Amino acid sequence: MIKILVASAEVKNNQDFCQFLTNDKKFFIYNAFNDNEVLDKYINLQPDILVIGTSLGVSNCINLINRISTLQDAFNSCYTFIVATDNEASNITSHLNNFSKIYKILYKPFNIVKTLNAINEITPTLGISELTFDDIIPIFLLLNLSISSKGSIYLMDSIMACYYIPFLSKNLETTVYREIAQYHNTTTNKVRSNIANTLLTIDTKCLDRVNIPLLKLFNFKDNTTPKQFIEILSTYFRHKNK
Repeated sequence: MIKILVASAEVKNNQDFCQFLTNDKKFFIYNAFNDNEVLDKYINLQPDILVIGTSLGVSNCINLINRISTLQDAFNSCYTFIVATDNEASNITSHLNNFSKIYKILYKPFNIVKTLNAINEITPTLGISELTFDDIIPIFLLLNLSISSKGSIYLMDSIMACYYIPFLSKNLETTVYREIAQYHNTTTNKVRSNIANTLLTIDTKCLDRVNIPLLKLFNFKDNTTPKQFIEILSTYFRHKNK
């Protein structure tokens, strides 16, 4: 069963949404109506999905997400949705310590069906296995990529991030690359350039030697972009490990 924590000060909307979700038997639904209750239930329930509305207050949303981001890894496998206006969303994301903690922003006015569709997009990923460098390295070796180079390490980090949170691939620069740069104590520009340079070293002749359908997805002659490379491999592993 998938645990969803719905956090909003708008009691009726909150209850209506929870009632709507209970029609799907794969969900366990929980309510929270203020910031203290959200954090308490988040820690005790360890939900798979958190839907949090700015009716709690923009500053409260920022503080909650920042506090959640500092919890132990066991608590950070949750997918977080923010329900906000465009201005509220911009304010929130600019004050977060960890932007990638947000899986998706759902813009107001709140729509139950759109929110359910967004949740259903990720429910298949909740059952996938852990992905490690050991899973990715064999493919890199087949492509003649140096697995010890900074570019390859950054690429593998990016693939793993988008494996768990597919939405991140839509904006690599301000989400994935930024987090990788902070983790490795470098800059976003260096992450980007190292990844691009590494992809230029791919041995295109490998396709004549290796019979792996996945590799046929890459159009090496037209220079596969980092975004394409990361999306293809993260998608491949996500479907392989369901």
